[in-house]
Amino acid sequence: MKTSYRGLLLISAMSLLSACNEPADSSKASTDDGTALTPKQQVINLPAVDFRVAQEPVGKGLYTLTLPELTLHYLPTPVLSRADLADATPMRTEQGQAYVSLRFTSKGAEKLSRISRQYQGMWLIFTINNELIGLPRLENPVTDGVLNLTMSSEQRAVQVVAAIGGN
Repeated sequence: MKTSYRGLLLISAMSLLSACNEPADSSKASTDDGTALTPKQQVINLPAVDFRVAQEPVGKGLYTLTLPELTLHYLPTPVLSRADLADATPMRTEQGQAYVSLRFTSKGAEKLSRISRQYQGMWLIFTINNELIGLPRLENPVTDGVLNLTMSSEQRAVQVVAAIGGN
């Protein structure tokens, strides 16, 4: 079992290798000597966006995440990723609390619904490029394909949405 953030960083770093990529505009891409790149050479690396299931009890094959008030043990393989997201929007409640609303694709929504039922009472560790962004608890089944994550500020919500979008 790994300890603290090391395991999360290692797994998130490995996730970078499988992050989704989109082709760049071929009219602008070239090497240092001015040679045009082929479409296969033109790739924009987007940040790794991952969700992993976490629980309090220690378990075989689980990594450990130690936070100031909580220690969680999580599955090394993401259960949801960038490919499962359709949209991310910074929002604010009527009381002024900032949050990010994550809307999942139909396939991602099905996964989220199944995961939230199967792992009810557990947490989802939400990371972007090795950084812990959110830790929502799966209190109830999520059947509408939308996951809302409380943020510390409106600025932080905007930053998270921009990071998800690759900005």
